[in-house]
Amino acid sequence: MGLSIFLTFIVDFSQYGYVYLLSHRYEALDLFKRFIAAVETQLDRIVKTLRTDCGREYLSQMFKDFYEQKGIRRQLRIPRTTHQNGVAKRSNLTLLDMVKSIMAERKSIPVTPYELWHGRKPFLAHLRPWSSTGYVHNLTHKH
Repeated sequence: MGLSIFLTFIVDFSQYGYVYLLSHRYEALDLFKRFIAAVETQLDRIVKTLRTDCGREYLSQMFKDFYEQKGIRRQLRIPRTTHQNGVAKRSNLTLLDMVKSIMAERKSIPVTPYELWHGRKPFLAHLRPWSSTGYVHNLTHKH
């Protein structure tokens, strides 16, 4: 399996996270620009500060020019001080654990656990996409 790189942006205020997959580290600036554009247009918010480790993808002149153009303050985390960036570190470790778990499960059995247990595929016609309207029919209540 090849090297997998992902980039996370976590909002301090809400702990909400964005995950972007990269093929190469040099894509980080383009993904950061996409993130900034999405925050500004979708949420009508402004990114004021970006806290990062001292990875070389964040230290390029093009990244610095973009920070200055947008008025974004840059905070560099001191190496090997996880308490300065603990939320991102824990989030990244959780993401990696989830991916490893899914990949290990995928290799171990060719079908879903439900199919192994019941001997048939599950009935899924009642499932709907997230945010679909759902209704509960209560037979014990008149209305």
